Amino acid sequence: MLVHFKIETCSSVNIPSVCAHVFGDLKHLAVLHTGKNENPHWHCQGETPLDGKELDSYLKDVCTNHSKYIKNPKARPCKRAKKDIDESGYQYIMKEGVDSVVHRSDDFTDDVLLELFEQSNEHVDKLKNQLRDYLIEKEQKFPSPEEEA
Repeated sequence: MLVHFKIETCSSVNIPSVCAHVFGDLKHLAVLHTGKNENPHWHCQGETPLDGKELDSYLKDVCTNHSKYIKNPKARPCKRAKKDIDESGYQYIMKEGVDSVVHRSDDFTDDVLLELFEQSNEHVDKLKNQLRDYLIEKEQKFPSPEEEA
């Protein structure tokens, strides 16, 4: 089963240990995101032999010692995506670059990581230009009032 989860940073969470338990030797990637306005957090994605209940139970156990959870038991320092998990998640989590990789399986060579980072940048550029491209296309189909006069 392909899974993706996010854990906010805390000294009680050892990501390589979490990855070893959740993924074993299967394909996986764990990346630290520092973001601009967010708390630092890890994104982890990969193949797991665990079923959904086992994974949720394990992640809940991991986060019981999380500082955010200790402060507020209603906090959710760990969140698991439950739908639309696919290979593009690896590209997404590489958005901050190769230096942000915390843990990986042998499937992710330096070249593969660099390619995912470049694909992530291309995807972001495409999204940023989507509205502009749409407006340019519409402008070409419909002349402005000045052009019609």
